Amino acid sequence: LRQVLPELDKTEEEVSATIKNGIQRLFSMQTGDGGLGYWPGSSESVLWGSAYGAVAVALAQQQNIEVPAAQAEALWAYLAKNLRNTSERTDPYQLSQRCLASYALALAGVNETSYHEVLYNKTPQLSGEARALLALAMIETGSADTTRIDALLAPDKVVPVAEVSWYRQPYVAATRLLAQVKYAPRSEKADALVEDLMKLRQPRNGWGSTYSNAWPLIALASYSESVA
Repeated sequence: LRQVLPELDKTEEEVSATIKNGIQRLFSMQTGDGGLGYWPGSSESVLWGSAYGAVAVALAQQQNIEVPAAQAEALWAYLAKNLRNTSERTDPYQLSQRCLASYALALAGVNETSYHEVLYNKTPQLSGEARALLALAMIETGSADTTRIDALLAPDKVVPVAEVSWYRQPYVAATRLLAQVKYAPRSEKADALVEDLMKLRQPRNGWGSTYSNAWPLIALASYSESVA
């Protein structure tokens, strides 16, 4: 993305320092149970924010960025613990958070694949981004065959909606693109999903909130790498 976003044209040292500062700030929000709160020094953890932050930490680890091991392990344990009641959940937003947690754990190399089965059995209750995130977790761990991945990524007009104020359609479009790129990067479906995502971009503020901008950038970067 550096070729099209001059703001990202930094040296490797600058990029590494920025990521390390971001990781440090994330862990300044860690609470006693291992999860992350909304602000530095928070006393109460939030599953959604913890899973989102964990994706960033795990991606940094994959890039050989040093992260505090004990704090990372506590974060993985918090996410794993929150998967334990997945079978009891029916609300699309609650299930979406657990699909995000599953993807974060998969990126971190933490084996919680048994919950992929639990979540897959709840497919009719999974929102669009939840299905894509579960597919990503399965792809990352190799825990599912192509039939299940195809089913999760197939268009569905009656898919439940789990939208909240800080993310909307761009999150769904970006996670679907990212999953398709990881699954079949040089497919026409991936190209079409890029077009769908770009149509959602606004002249100002991009795709909306910082969260709604982060996922399209992750997805587009992955797509760019796959076709380079």
